[in-house]
Amino acid sequence: EREPQLCAALHGLSFRQDWVLGQPAAALAELAQHYAGQVERTAGITLRLGTRAESARHAGGAWTLQLATGEHVQARALLVATGLRLLRPARYFALPHRRVLDATSLTAQRDHP
Repeated sequence: EREPQLCAALHGLSFRQDWVLGQPAAALAELAQHYAGQVERTAGITLRLGTRAESARHAGGAWTLQLATGEHVQARALLVATGLRLLRPARYFALPHRRVLDATSLTAQRDHP
């Protein structure tokens, strides 16, 4: 998350939505608080807030990220959260890889295995 707070882009959006399954009429700001709290309570997730990834490499079953802070982070999974609009950053999607999916691809894979 580039911002210092999870789901920061949603915190100012108090209008009610009707597209999140199981959350009819919930305000986006409420959903942001719910999802951020769930992530923060989940064991095994390490957050790096207020920075961005400069590069990502996949080798030997693990990802190595270099953050804008200069820190190198290793992980077995990488989530590319591009915000409210569907984006496919060229640096992550330049070469096809079965484990690099955007939200649309992930949903299609889940719905049609």
